[in-house]
Amino acid sequence: MTDQFTLDHLYADPSLSEVVGKDYVLANFTPTEQQVICFCAQGMSNQEVADQLFMSLDTLKVHKPNIARKLGIKGQVAIRKFLVWAKKYG
Repeated sequence: MTDQFTLDHLYADPSLSEVVGKDYVLANFTPTEQQVICFCAQGMSNQEVADQLFMSLDTLKVHKPNIARKLGIKGQVAIRKFLVWAKKYG
């Protein structure tokens, strides 16, 4: 593992194209979505992420599908593949 995951890794790592759709839209992540991605990449549970961001689990469950849509990934398996990719920086 190298340095901690940041959104810059989404721009810099060419292997990401093997994980996400080709049309992912990085510029459209909200600040909250960016935080969710970084916390999830650190291996935090849904409850831990929600607690860190002072939100309910239901609110978090709205953000995660939005992130997946913006990354061009569908389904839990694809989301897990993305998080495994991101955790290499954790």
